[in-house]
Amino acid sequence: MTHTTRTLGGSGGDVLAAANQNEEALRSFDEALCQRDGDAAAWHARAELLRRIGRNVDAVASYDRAIALIPKSLAPHGGRLEALRALARWDDVLAEASKVISLDPRYAGALYAKAHAYLQMNRREEALAALDGVLAVEPRSYDGLETKRQLLLASGM
Repeated sequence: MTHTTRTLGGSGGDVLAAANQNEEALRSFDEALCQRDGDAAAWHARAELLRRIGRNVDAVASYDRAIALIPKSLAPHGGRLEALRALARWDDVLAEASKVISLDPRYAGALYAKAHAYLQMNRREEALAALDGVLAVEPRSYDGLETKRQLLLASGM
């Protein structure tokens, strides 16, 4: 820890240290990727860091590069899905959720993301069908059950 972060004390110093570590990590990824552009794991790790710090547009671009290198790997598709959700790009969320589900039909997070996107787009019948998919995979999913219950109540069913 630097003198600057120590003198700030408490959470302020921790936030600054974390921000500095994130920027240092990004610089390290960028340097490594300049030398090894074909390193899918590094692109994925860079994307995860970017998503964690809220730079979702940049994260999507890094996920895209990782996916281009390893298209059948679930991890970068799942991360890309979450970054798209954070950006509220609902059409893209539906497309990416479908890709994730094609790789792993039991990936409940992708099924729920699809339901959530349909809800955001006011496509309630499709949302209900997607929630049924969530509950088929995870019958005790609180989020799935509660969202379906609220949707049914709102539509008077």
